[in-house]
This record gives sequence, C-alpha cells and structure tokens, in this order.
Amino acid sequence: MKAIITTISKGKRKGEFRFSLLSSNGEIIASGESYTQKHNCVDILKEYFPTFKVTDKTKSTKRTKSTKRPIGDFDLLSETEISNI
Repeated sequence: MKAIITTISKGKRKGEFRFSLLSSNGEIIASGESYTQKHNCVDILKEYFPTFKVTDKTKSTKRTKSTKRPIGDFDLLSETEISNI
C-alpha cells in the first residue's frame, strides 16, 4: 500500500498539507485532515501506517544557489583601500 502527501491548492486551506492512502490499484481509499505543517502529516503516517510507502508530492522549499550576491553580503575595505579611492 502507498500514501502520498500533497499540498492543498484551493480554498481557505490553501498551502496546508494532506495525505491520501492508495490501494494497490492506485485508487484513493482514504484521505486525512489538513495539517499546517508537513512534519505533522508525516508523523501521523509513521505512527498509524508504518508499512505504507510514503511519496511526497509537495513542491520543494529547498533554496537554490543564486549567482547574485544577496543584499548585505559585501567585502569590507581597509582604511588604506578607502583612502586610495
């Protein structure tokens, strides 16, 4: 059996997380309530459905490296370098 975690995309629960339990033929057999934090959803699945394979279908929140330097990330100049400007 399999469980999937998805992000709610519409309505007043938009951005919250929900899990669905799938049968071996891929049909949804049950859905959980909505959770504001993904780790709560995962904890419930681990506790009550430990044998289910869990698939996370939410968008990753992992940041990617930017080639631009963020504001505030700058090189400090010495007094000598400043006087030579």
